[in-house]
Amino acid sequence: MNKSYSEPNYQTFAATLKSFAAKSNIKLGKCLHSSVIKLGLQSCVIVSKSLLNMYAKCKALDDCHILFNQITHPDAVTWNIMLSGLAGTRVHDIEVMKLYKTMNLVQHFKPSSVTVAIVLPVCVRLKGLRLGKSIHSYVIKSGLESQTLVGNALISLYFKLGCVSGDAYQVFDEVSERDVVSWNAMVAGLVENGLFLEAFSMFRQMIVEGTSPNYATIANILPVSTYHFGKEIHCYTIRREELFLDISVANSLLGFYSKIRQMKEAESLFKRMHSKDLVSWNSMIAGYTSNEFEVWETNPWLYNPSF
Repeated sequence: MNKSYSEPNYQTFAATLKSFAAKSNIKLGKCLHSSVIKLGLQSCVIVSKSLLNMYAKCKALDDCHILFNQITHPDAVTWNIMLSGLAGTRVHDIEVMKLYKTMNLVQHFKPSSVTVAIVLPVCVRLKGLRLGKSIHSYVIKSGLESQTLVGNALISLYFKLGCVSGDAYQVFDEVSERDVVSWNAMVAGLVENGLFLEAFSMFRQMIVEGTSPNYATIANILPVSTYHFGKEIHCYTIRREELFLDISVANSLLGFYSKIRQMKEAESLFKRMHSKDLVSWNSMIAGYTSNEFEVWETNPWLYNPSF
């Protein structure tokens, strides 16, 4: 571009900075920042956001602070980029909450659903149930409670902080468009709090209401499943080709059968798997040894790596 004497514009810089951010290439990002200053584009809102995002993704938080403080009128996206950058490193959790508080004090400006989704996991890490509930109050006052992104974050907050009496269920019921993440948050939360029967019920309800479980759903519920419920999940995956062909799902089932000492079931599944990786082989070997099987004598097919 420079060799042909074509001067880059703000769109060129924004696209290039996005690429550097995705690759966490701070060195080239800083070089481009210098070019931005030389061309007088630092006041361009799109370019400044792109620079801030690049520094945030590269974890260059000192540079983030400097640039953020130079932006005269940060908008919602600018605040969220800054919050997200800080929230991505656990050592800055207190700073995230301070910045969120400052954001709330800005006149004519309110946190968005994205802001809430960024901040709530920080509340979990800080064990800040009271703080999380205050944000929930803001969500209700702002009419954000039906938004999927917000609801999912609130469900995780309540379950991870041990509030299983009704808060998470209430939030779940208020989400207008539940996605697989919403259901997974409920299933995982119930499992984490030892409510296994409720988790199994939620899994079944999820299917009845038309949301297909994914690998995360299976991985959350299989470790606490009984033999019969695990078989139910296995049968379900067979009916759903995309799940049956997912090697991660198959490996979870192998681990499940090994754990409950059903090595014949594990062997049958292993033989029918369309592809196998190191985890698959290790699951079988670990299952046989932990269940006191003579692996090499009774299963000579394990010698064949192309099996």
